[in-house]
Amino acid sequence: MHSLLIFLSHVYGVKRDGEIVIGMPFTHGDLANLIGSTRQWVTVQLARLQEEGVIRYDRSVISILDLSTLGQEME
Repeated sequence: MHSLLIFLSHVYGVKRDGEIVIGMPFTHGDLANLIGSTRQWVTVQLARLQEEGVIRYDRSVISILDLSTLGQEME
């Protein structure tokens, strides 16, 4: 999930007010299909990242609030 979000931030990301807004709407199902996972797993992971303050997900729009933390979690 982390790799996908980083990739999407590079391809579709637009910097706005200290965050990176992914300028293409993605549903949980879309993200699951991209990584070969289930929608439920994606929902849980996005909720966890949102609780940690790493991302914000609102109506299919993903905002990355802390790209460096997202990258560190991959290690």
